[in-house]
Amino acid sequence: MIVIIDGGKEMNKIVNKKFSDDVSIEIQLLKEAIARRNITNHNITYYKQNDYDIVESKQKISISYMKALNEMEKLNWNLFNHIGFENHYTKEVLQFIRKGYDYWYAEVPINNGLKWDGYYWFAYSSPLPIVRMLHLFFAEKDWYGLVVWKFRRYKQHDRY
Repeated sequence: MIVIIDGGKEMNKIVNKKFSDDVSIEIQLLKEAIARRNITNHNITYYKQNDYDIVESKQKISISYMKALNEMEKLNWNLFNHIGFENHYTKEVLQFIRKGYDYWYAEVPINNGLKWDGYYWFAYSSPLPIVRMLHLFFAEKDWYGLVVWKFRRYKQHDRY
């Protein structure tokens, strides 16, 4: 519940406004709060595919936290999509697939790169933990504890 002081005709009127259970409102409020202190980490690049909109990892395009949120928000869950972020300083990679409006798949390859042996952590989540995880990833803080991860080895037939 949020208390709003109404500055309209009746000055100092207190209005109780209860938000719906829609997490998109909370995400929007979080995005607005963070926009004022946008995290720009030039060690982080991204790659994505949103149907025919493709950025390849070899392009090594830097991305800010706010742009990352906007790119994730634009992912169309009805089409093939994924987005990934690589921190070249910490050597961490965080990848996402938008499975539905409020449903995400997250993946963390272990020892990624040319010598990747197929092991990774994965989780499914609602949007809010994903947004918080991305924020901590860009801030180079511990982000692993926000979802329940499972461990798996990649095989061509069982991914996602």
